[in-house]
Amino acid sequence: MFTWYWLADLCAREGIGTGAVARIEGRTTTRKVRVLGRSQQLLRLDFEAAGDLDPSHMQAPIDLVRHGARPDVVFVSDYAKGVLTPLVLAAVALAWS
Repeated sequence: MFTWYWLADLCAREGIGTGAVARIEGRTTTRKVRVLGRSQQLLRLDFEAAGDLDPSHMQAPIDLVRHGARPDVVFVSDYAKGVLTPLVLAAVALAWS
């Protein structure tokens, strides 16, 4: 199974920094299970945390934005999973405006 540690190790081996990745304990990565029949996808089951990020955990992504290196481009998306709350988005806008 793919885990954060597997991905971090792969990134390290390829020279890709992960310093801007916020890990939030208890917040799992979406897991997708595809059900196949006769080589065709019949169904996909998604197991995910889709509620808003707990306010006590909002500081981690905000700190990454405020204290990280200034990027040339910022893309923000969480596929409506609740990480990009109005507070987090406001911090992103303020940090690079």
